[in-house]
Amino acid sequence: MQPVDFRFLALAIAALATLVSLALAQDLTFDVHAGASVHAPNTIHVLQAGHAPTSITGATYTTRPFSHLDSLIGLTENYYSLRVGYFPRAAQPGVWNYGVEVEFLHDKAYYESGDDPGGVVQHFELSDGLNQLLVNLAARYPLLEDEEFPSGRLHLIARAGVGPAITAPASVVRGLESGTRSHMAPDVFYAMAGPSAQVAAQARYYLAPWAALSLEAKATVARTRNPIADGSATATFNGAHVNFGVTFQVP
Repeated sequence: MQPVDFRFLALAIAALATLVSLALAQDLTFDVHAGASVHAPNTIHVLQAGHAPTSITGATYTTRPFSHLDSLIGLTENYYSLRVGYFPRAAQPGVWNYGVEVEFLHDKAYYESGDDPGGVVQHFELSDGLNQLLVNLAARYPLLEDEEFPSGRLHLIARAGVGPAITAPASVVRGLESGTRSHMAPDVFYAMAGPSAQVAAQARYYLAPWAALSLEAKATVARTRNPIADGSATATFNGAHVNFGVTFQVP
């Protein structure tokens, strides 16, 4: 597993979103969400050169979703979700229609404790990203038609998506550091860590034809293999999320 330069991936995502927007310049939606998550306890399987395989059971985590509020750049280190969607048919109240989306979910996980009698893991976090890059299929059901909102003021959306998990692990395992750093130090790295998926339900309430308030609940799973010093730490993260934010729509 080779670490990847996440900046190039972000540029590729932005370029793809721009191309989609230009090619499909109708009924596009853009979601910008903050939120929080909780993760079920899991098992961390540690493989490190010179040592027998070790499993840390009952590993628990915190999210700390709003830990950086001091600057605009700092906001990008919090929990957030960005999503662009396309529905080929215009919304009609009382009628299901379907679309596709690309979503980037920036989740976070800080290891708290686990059954680690040998003190193997001193520190383990995915705070720069338990990231998921997802391609979703979405179903939309508009409600509350009136003169101002003939396409419906309230939209209910169900979605399911799959894609890669991209992590930025920072750890101290058996006293050996990997990725642990002060802010923006050069040892930050990202890695394609494994597959991920989600299911979600969302409500959008339109205040104007082009803007809506948004509330979403989702469940995610990410199977990750994360680089550590001289080895890897593998864990499956099952998360429950509540997101809130705004939706912008290009009719």
